[in-house]
Amino acid sequence: MKKICLTFFCLMFINNSYAFTLSNSAAAAFAGDRVTIDVASHNCSNIGMSNQQLLDAANEAAEQYWNDVPTSRLRLAKGGLRSVSSLFQTDVICVSGTDCTPTPALVVSSGILISCNNNSGNFSSGGVLSVTVPNSITGRIINGALILINDRSDNQFQNKSHAEQVSILAHEIGHAIGLGHSAVEDSLMYYRSISTRRALGQDDIDGVSYLYPTEQPIKGCGSIALIDSSDENGINNNKKIWHQHGANKKREEVSPFPQKNTAAILAIMIGMAIPYLLSKCLKISKKYLKYNFN
Repeated sequence: MKKICLTFFCLMFINNSYAFTLSNSAAAAFAGDRVTIDVASHNCSNIGMSNQQLLDAANEAAEQYWNDVPTSRLRLAKGGLRSVSSLFQTDVICVSGTDCTPTPALVVSSGILISCNNNSGNFSSGGVLSVTVPNSITGRIINGALILINDRSDNQFQNKSHAEQVSILAHEIGHAIGLGHSAVEDSLMYYRSISTRRALGQDDIDGVSYLYPTEQPIKGCGSIALIDSSDENGINNNKKIWHQHGANKKREEVSPFPQKNTAAILAIMIGMAIPYLLSKCLKISKKYLKYNFN
């Protein structure tokens, strides 16, 4: 009897526990419900698609992954080809230093901008697929975010299938809207590239719902953690807010952000549930004793 009650108790609290992370130290998110995705209008030499095709693929990523979460108010909208400085193709995304200080010339004033880039400071090899940073943040509001796609001649993005390219773009959009990497393997935001990833995991849903909640309550207990670039399991870190993604190995560096106190939340939930569970166990025990001793 004790075993039955204890098992029920454990399942009740373990079943809905997930751990998503954030891509910036302020837990920032875009203020509005609608965020536009644009692509830089300059020509990309080596990514294997035109600017318009890249824009279409980004829109497909938004629709397939992010725009159909019932507990999130966020809706990503297809923009157009945006005319920007040629530095977006050649400059480094972050000024050198322990923390990522965005390069002023590459700051995106509004929405999400995708550009190709061939700077070796961003892409140390062809295996690094992309770099993303919300590079214009005011308080807890993301004004603009930049996604750079590797445009080196040896980049591996061009060799991916269309479905994989859409998945990669969806992952980068996740960083742009404020999410970090996940340690949960079936998540889109998992810190390693998985070619068969075709949908959001529960961890992704919890994360986007945390940053962009609707008026409906969020199911489950989402815990916020930090990613360590030296830890394969993707927990703990105190460095940068930018994300450098490789074809086989990924690195994420995020600024320190206090963990959500899930222990306190669980303690409250357990305290509220104990009287109910005890009453149920007592009723079952009475029936058990009546059956065996009468």
